[in-house]
Amino acid sequence: MTKLTKRHSLRDAPIVTPTLQIRLDQKSQRTLERLAKQLGWSRSRVVQESVRLLAACRLPRGRQRVIGMGEFESGIGDLGTNKAHLQHFGQEVRSGAVPEA
Repeated sequence: MTKLTKRHSLRDAPIVTPTLQIRLDQKSQRTLERLAKQLGWSRSRVVQESVRLLAACRLPRGRQRVIGMGEFESGIGDLGTNKAHLQHFGQEVRSGAVPEA
């Protein structure tokens, strides 16, 4: 008699997520049900997406980045943020010379 065995890998393992139990007032319960029905999602997914949306609106995202930041034709990476480069910015320059500090 041969015993059959199955090898298991991490690919076969089910994804285990923590369970959360919440209490909702009647209005929130009705809203949850309506959203789930309208979107075709499970109630769990509606709550998950709600948490993600609230986090995106309320939580800081770490270091803020400036769009377009980097080196351009000048080759100077901090041209727009380094105060030394901005010292004479906006001043009228005559004869093409940069004023001395």
